Amino acid sequence: MSAAENISEHFQEELILRPERDGKVTARFAFTTLLNEASPKDPASLGTEDESQHYTLFPLALGQILREYAITELHLSLNAGKWDYDNWGYPEEGGVGTGAELWAWMGDGAPVSVDERWKGLRNALSGLFCASLGSLDEQRTTSPVMTFRPEGSLPEWGSPHKLRHGTLPSENVCTENLTPFLKLLPCKSLSGIASLLNPHSLFDADWHGMGVHVRYIRNAGIEVRLSFQAVFDPAID
Repeated sequence: MSAAENISEHFQEELILRPERDGKVTARFAFTTLLNEASPKDPASLGTEDESQHYTLFPLALGQILREYAITELHLSLNAGKWDYDNWGYPEEGGVGTGAELWAWMGDGAPVSVDERWKGLRNALSGLFCASLGSLDEQRTTSPVMTFRPEGSLPEWGSPHKLRHGTLPSENVCTENLTPFLKLLPCKSLSGIASLLNPHSLFDADWHGMGVHVRYIRNAGIEVRLSFQAVFDPAID
């Protein structure tokens, strides 16, 4: 585990290796950035000029999307393969269903409706991660609030928060998704445990998946956790 910090941001990375009962090994990479004392954008302020965003460690491209659509909490997973619960138990990172899954909590009461912002979010993330998230139309969108509870805090803005959730089981995960994922890290794949994320070995794994998780922690700030998880056959010389 290692960490980097400045006055307003804190970055930490972690690698967990876990042997499984069938002889395989699960590797879980996690990269967490905390934007200290930050708060989500109030949706009521959408349409007005926003303050400039200057980050050192926090991923700028993702931060701009969160601000543009006033997203309080966001969870995106892109996975390939079928998770073997019998042999691998419960994953370090949840959300291991095949394909793409996206869900977000957004405050209501904005000049732009929650559904319009959900559409904009899908399209923006689709462009950022080279995925087909724009296909998550109203026929694939639900609001299962009892199942997908907020993992962080929801600011009290006077209007309720709304959940939007969608899945694309047929979405393929490939190196085109990994490249923009790595670009969100402070040092890309040039140093730290990110330098171990070799696309050829990762995408040959029995199961692999990446995740992007954003939540607001009251009295702490906005946290972004980027994760990559894979199940390998250990190398034998």
